[in-house]
Amino acid sequence: TPDGKVLLRLTGGNFMTAIGTAGDAPWKDPAGAPLLAAAIPPDKDGKFRGTFTDRPLMAVSSDGKWAYVSGIKASGNDPKSDNAAVFRVPLPDRRPATPFFGDPMQKGKSQTLLGGAPRGLAVDGKGRLFVADFVNDRVVIVREADGTCAGEIPVEKPDSLAVDPATGSLYATRGGKGGHELVKLVSAGGNAYQ
Repeated sequence: TPDGKVLLRLTGGNFMTAIGTAGDAPWKDPAGAPLLAAAIPPDKDGKFRGTFTDRPLMAVSSDGKWAYVSGIKASGNDPKSDNAAVFRVPLPDRRPATPFFGDPMQKGKSQTLLGGAPRGLAVDGKGRLFVADFVNDRVVIVREADGTCAGEIPVEKPDSLAVDPATGSLYATRGGKGGHELVKLVSAGGNAYQ
């Protein structure tokens, strides 16, 4: 976070916590409430049995008031459980997680849909969230202010993402049959990248 907290997913549940730079637990309720109750539909018994996938992702908003989270899924073998969405969680409350970009129940390729679960998330500190849409060979640029698409960058099989806050350069790993490759997408100003 901008004030130096590290966010962590608690293993074995759907909770988020933070650790301060001194190794302390800075929030009054370290575990918080379950994140997923509002993020996924209930199962046929009316229970929320969600969990994180084996690849949960988190990024903190530029103002430090929100955490962007992906890798949330419904329990069981529901084919729609691989949520093609980024969720937003208020900090430090951490409840509830609500869809911010994409649709947890629909996959696609448009200015509102993702092809599958995001493979990388990064924030540039200037109001933009970058989302690796691996299935659709692109990085989607999302406005933090309202969750709308500000553009996209064509990148073959984008995986992990990172932004250098000093230069604004976006880094991505590209996954493929031959392994991973690190690429640097230098900001050319505005929403344009090369």
